[in-house]
Amino acid sequence: MQPPPPVLAPLLDSYDDSAFGDQLEVAWQAAPGLWPRAPRLVLIENGAVRTLDPTDDPLTWTVRGGRASGESARFVRAASGRVALVNVAGFPFERRPDLAARGARLND
Repeated sequence: MQPPPPVLAPLLDSYDDSAFGDQLEVAWQAAPGLWPRAPRLVLIENGAVRTLDPTDDPLTWTVRGGRASGESARFVRAASGRVALVNVAGFPFERRPDLAARGARLND
């Protein structure tokens, strides 16, 4: 599968809605169907895969499928320029902190 375009790489990660305990992932996946399967940007929530269609704004996407179908997924950057959250249909999902930022040690 092709790697994601460089402009999409900063969006790919796991996000949490701390108010409701929901989690989602934004990923680059092969589309289902016949070969060749073109890769696409997707939102995965509770195992359900939803396609994200681009808009004129590179930080705003339209959700296709599921309960948020037709709603916007808007990525928001922090002052540092890093993507800090994605707002899906009015629900903010914060990007999970990096393992290093949480002080996790990988080789325990």
